[in-house]
Amino acid sequence: MMSASQKKEGGLGLKRVEDWNKAYMLRHVSDLCSKKDTFWIQWCCAYFIKGKSLWNLNLPSDCCWGWRKIRKLRSFALYRIKKIVGNGKDTFMWHDNWHPLGPLITTSGASIIFYCSSSDGEKVSNFIRHDHWK
Repeated sequence: MMSASQKKEGGLGLKRVEDWNKAYMLRHVSDLCSKKDTFWIQWCCAYFIKGKSLWNLNLPSDCCWGWRKIRKLRSFALYRIKKIVGNGKDTFMWHDNWHPLGPLITTSGASIIFYCSSSDGEKVSNFIRHDHWK
C-alpha cells in the first residue's frame, strides 16, 4: 500500500505504509529498551516484561497486534539498538546489545551462562565491583 506525500524534485513522493509502520513499531521497541518515561512503557514493563529482557521474552501467539509486530521486529532491532551500560543495573549481561561483538548469548552461545555460574536474567552490574570487572 502506498500513501502520497509532498512532491520533491518533480516526483510523486509516494511512501510505503509498511515502511512507516515498521519505523513506528521500531520506535516502540527502542522506547521499551530505554524504559522511556511514558505511561505506556511503564504499563508494558509492569504487565508484560516484568523485569525480563525484551530480547528473550516469551510473548504468547495470541497477544494483540502491536505485541505481535514487536515480537517479529525483535531480531531486526537487536543489532540496531545499542545499549549504553552506565552502572549496569538496567543492562542484561547476556541478551542486551552492549558489547562491541553484539549480545553475548549470540556470540558465545547459551553455555556461557552455565560456565559463568550465572542466570539468564543476570545484569551487567553483578559482574562489576568498584568500577572493575569481577
